[in-house]
Amino acid sequence: MNINSISQDTQVILLLCANFGLPVSASISPLSTREFASVSKWLGKTSLSPKVFFEKQYVDACCNEIHLDPKRFHSLLNRGGILALSLEKWSTIGIWIISKTDNAYPRKWIDHLDSQAPPLLYGIGNAEILSKRGVAVVGSRDVNESGTIATRKIARLCTENNIQIISGGARGVDSESMLTALEKGGYVTGILADSLLKAAVQTKYRSGLRENRLVLVSTFDPKETFSVGKAMARNKLVYCLSDWAFVISSSYNKGGTWAGATENLKYGWVPMFVRKDNDVPEGNYQLINKGANSFSSDYLSNSTTFMSLLHKYLMIPDNAIEVCDLSMTYELSENQKIPEEITTILEEPSEQHKMGQEEKISSEKTPDINNIDLFSLVWPHIETQLAAPRTDAELSKIFTVRLIQMKDWLKIAVEKGFAIKLSKPVRYIKRSNTITQFLIDPDKKE
Repeated sequence: MNINSISQDTQVILLLCANFGLPVSASISPLSTREFASVSKWLGKTSLSPKVFFEKQYVDACCNEIHLDPKRFHSLLNRGGILALSLEKWSTIGIWIISKTDNAYPRKWIDHLDSQAPPLLYGIGNAEILSKRGVAVVGSRDVNESGTIATRKIARLCTENNIQIISGGARGVDSESMLTALEKGGYVTGILADSLLKAAVQTKYRSGLRENRLVLVSTFDPKETFSVGKAMARNKLVYCLSDWAFVISSSYNKGGTWAGATENLKYGWVPMFVRKDNDVPEGNYQLINKGANSFSSDYLSNSTTFMSLLHKYLMIPDNAIEVCDLSMTYELSENQKIPEEITTILEEPSEQHKMGQEEKISSEKTPDINNIDLFSLVWPHIETQLAAPRTDAELSKIFTVRLIQMKDWLKIAVEKGFAIKLSKPVRYIKRSNTITQFLIDPDKKE
């Protein structure tokens, strides 16, 4: 999915719900999932889409009805410049963003969670995998040897039968299931609670990303660090994206595995199987007592036995189990591939590598990331700096973006008639009668 395909609706949701550019001590906070659910309900009732909030009257009407502070709403929407810079950075390292308004957003989350489905999803890798059938494999970080063996068997059996593995990327069961599937040539979705940027550059995921067999996603900002609350919020998403869930090991009445499994039992999102062998922890037995289906190692002896277990609890046609046939997926503008240089963007490169990268960037064609939607967000902020003539280099430093990027934005400004290019030396200045309300009418000219 290309960054240029981010719709105005998704831009508005990012401005309202994402925390980029806001310090911990900020006086305003992004809308919570519950608050955005109220906004979505108002939009649905009025048959409007989020992009209408670029116009003040709709903000005021919505806030008055659902009792939100309109000043907070406007403050969040006024972060367009920071959003544009964030989008450029995320695009450079291969991260895409989708919202509940996009076709690529997992429909299962909306079906299971309705208004509590997360409004935003950040990801890297093949987003088409999100629409495929899969098995969730979950369990404790400190899993014993028999649990590890069972995890690997499930991952291999799923891969043999073209079923993707869905897990949370944590140490232990999560990682074992994901890495085994990738090693065997299978498809994997990792739903992370933190640090999408760091996960994206880990060597263990590199081949899966390059071969379009892996997608890593998070509902949190790509730089967010771990917290127990985020991990708990992530657990339900693992279950709700899957078609079956296998619990390898669980503590009793504590921990994320127990919390996620009991929540799935409460709401009945997907059929859940809990391992029942001689050395499983107490939590496994307690989950079975609460109504979970049990399975033993015998069910993992071969594909026929394993698939019969799945079919027993989810009546689907045989050919529907072929979940990684990518001929029937949501249409995206293009597949994302992790760049070779991704690690050098997040880590301090050597001086020799810096020189090589500068030569490479100067010789490459400028990437097309100047979609008018992105330009319209950053232009009002650039315009304020053009009350007096400035060079592209000066503006590049002010906004801390690459010179190539600033040149592209200024080129659009001149073409649209919003700025004048001066010569001897080359500088730019805004037109005195420039209208900057692109967010309402991006194609409007003088």
